[in-house]
Amino acid sequence: MKEKYWKFLVQVRASLEYLDIYYEKSFKWDRIINIFLAISTSASIGSWIIWKELSVLWAIIIAVSQVISTMKSFLPYRVRISYIPSFSKELNELFIKCEKEWFYVSNDSLTEEQINTLLYEFKITYTGVNTGLIKCKSLPVKLGYCALAGRNAENYFKNFY
Repeated sequence: MKEKYWKFLVQVRASLEYLDIYYEKSFKWDRIINIFLAISTSASIGSWIIWKELSVLWAIIIAVSQVISTMKSFLPYRVRISYIPSFSKELNELFIKCEKEWFYVSNDSLTEEQINTLLYEFKITYTGVNTGLIKCKSLPVKLGYCALAGRNAENYFKNFY
């Protein structure tokens, strides 16, 4: 039962890392698009006068920036920026509780039945967090993010255990 508890602890940590990575990448895309819109809108108007021979290019840049500006609120990463932090907070709280109880599990201070009860309660909470994520807007699984989250979780346990 101890090994099962440990695997769950690792899974929760990896999920937490995954959410953090997803948030960071979504925030990065939001920033890139905002910078593009700011530069293209202000620079294109001024450049249009200077670069008359490239006026078609500047017209395209302005048109693209207007389309992106209009669609921006419907892009999925934008929505994720708003809801990931709350789920990350819930998952982090769960991880801290699991980690605290790991001390008792690892030192054989709890019976198999007590460990099983703890694990069951934590799994219910974990399922609730995941269900909430799915109801909001499911995060597509990105294998690169999964691999990075796994490495980050591994580093966490290497540094603190």
